[in-house]
Amino acid sequence: MNSPSPIPRPLGLSRRRWAQACAAWVCTGMRAGSAQTPGAAPAQMAWPSQLPLLDAPPLSEEQLRSKPCVLVFFSIDCPYCRRHNQRLNKLAAQYGDRIRVIGAATDTDLNALRHYRDSQGLSFALSAGSQALRARVTPRKVIPFTAVIAADGSFKERIPGEMTEEDIMGLVRWAPKGEYR
Repeated sequence: MNSPSPIPRPLGLSRRRWAQACAAWVCTGMRAGSAQTPGAAPAQMAWPSQLPLLDAPPLSEEQLRSKPCVLVFFSIDCPYCRRHNQRLNKLAAQYGDRIRVIGAATDTDLNALRHYRDSQGLSFALSAGSQALRARVTPRKVIPFTAVIAADGSFKERIPGEMTEEDIMGLVRWAPKGEYR
């Protein structure tokens, strides 16, 4: 006999899909630094000397520190990431002069990443094979995982899971008004 779920499952939704939806919902409410966060996360971002980008020149550490950055770790196969990246695309389009948006894909197939970028219409910078970069940000394996990094390298927010459009657009609060390089 099956035990009842604490929250009733909507009709037509499989147990697996319901569990995935519940897990995503729980993850979006947690913040790094909370009691639920496993492992120790670094206090400052240690940017690599060069961050390779898909179909663009690599960004130097100096360029990465020139303005605040929203860095998102994602997979091209993740439906939550797909929605999340669409929302980040709006942030980049509207506030790209004030805050840099970089997508760090866990995927290493550059052709698949190009196809994903083009099919989704993403305009922000993408980097592939993000495992080494991710280790500089968090020990967590949740995707999407968003980090907001100030120009001085300090972490402002680390957010596991999918975010709403309103929350993503609110990340611009970490970018002071003014001109950037």
